[in-house]
Amino acid sequence: QAQGFKGTAIDCTIDAQAIPDMDLAEKIAAMAGIQLSQSGGKLTLKGDLGTMALAALKDANLMYYDKETRVSDKYGKPGKQVLFTWWKLLKETKDALKQKKLVKQASFLDEVVKKGIEVGYNFSGIAPEKASSKAGTLTFSLVFYVCYTIWWGFSIFFLFEGFGLAMEAGKKEEM
Repeated sequence: QAQGFKGTAIDCTIDAQAIPDMDLAEKIAAMAGIQLSQSGGKLTLKGDLGTMALAALKDANLMYYDKETRVSDKYGKPGKQVLFTWWKLLKETKDALKQKKLVKQASFLDEVVKKGIEVGYNFSGIAPEKASSKAGTLTFSLVFYVCYTIWWGFSIFFLFEGFGLAMEAGKKEEM
């Protein structure tokens, strides 16, 4: 989907205070082909939305597949810090685009953040594997969950029955 936004120019202003590591943000922007200029507590971003999203997704993908050293070598900072800076930069850009009524671009950036950056950050250090490799454990967990839920439901049912509250069908009234 990021390819579809290639060639879409963005020009927005965000709050510089929202970005925790300005040096890293400038390095990230430069490597993503985004012009970043700071003046008076404001940060102006100019560049291609699709190119920026592809660069962010590439870094998130490297982190997801446990290649943090490549991200760290590229920016000179820990991979999680890089993704956090991407997250802040994209979130602020999304908010600025929403204020400019560019909803399509803002929702695209929101999707990049939620399905790319956050996933790469949260699952960094966890080796991805197929669910079929743990089929027995997953089946047991699901069966146990269903049985436990039914058991708990009956215990609540009998508890209320002990209090004198009973479930009974309503009376039909004929007209």
